[in-house]
Amino acid sequence: MTKYFTKFLHPASICFALLLGLILATPRSLISQYASPVNVLNSKAAPANVLDVKGLTPYQVTAISTCSAGFGACSFATSKTPAAGTRIVIQNMNGYFQLGANNATSAIFGTGNGGADWTLPTITPVDVGGGNVRGGFNTNLRIVLVPGDSMQVVAIGSFSHLPSTVVFSGYVENCAVTGCPAIVE
Repeated sequence: MTKYFTKFLHPASICFALLLGLILATPRSLISQYASPVNVLNSKAAPANVLDVKGLTPYQVTAISTCSAGFGACSFATSKTPAAGTRIVIQNMNGYFQLGANNATSAIFGTGNGGADWTLPTITPVDVGGGNVRGGFNTNLRIVLVPGDSMQVVAIGSFSHLPSTVVFSGYVENCAVTGCPAIVE
C-alpha cells in the first residue's frame, strides 16, 4: 500500500492541492464575490430627495413675547403668512411661558386658518429656581394656513416680566407640485 501511495496518490494529491490553491488565489470580480439582492438606483448626479413628498419644505417659526407681569392674557403671533400658491401646515407647537410665582395653571388657546380656534390642555408651572417659574408644553396639532391667514397663540395666566417662547413647526406645501387637495370640514 505504501508503494502504491508513494507512486500514484502522493503526486496526485499534491497536484490537486496546487490546483485548488491556484483557483482560490485567482482574483475575482466584486460582483461575483458580494452579490446582493439590493439595487441602489440613486447616483451622485441624481441623489434621493430628503423629503417624503416632493413639494413639501420644512417650516419652523418662533414667536417671543414679553408678557405684562401679573394675571392677564399674553399674545404670541407670527407675521409669516403663506405666499401665493402655497399653504403652511403646522404640525407641532412647543415652548414655555415665564409665569408668576403664585400661578397654579395657565390656559392656552389659539387661532389659525381664518379663525379655526383650538385649545390646549392647562399647564402646570415648575419652579426652575431664582424666582423663575416656567410652564412648558409640547403638543401635536394640525392647522392649515392659506394665503392671508396668520397664526396667533394667546395664553391666560399670571406671568412674570421675562420673555416667553412659542415655536410652530410643520411644512410649507407648494400647490403647483402637490395640487393642495381640498380640506374636508
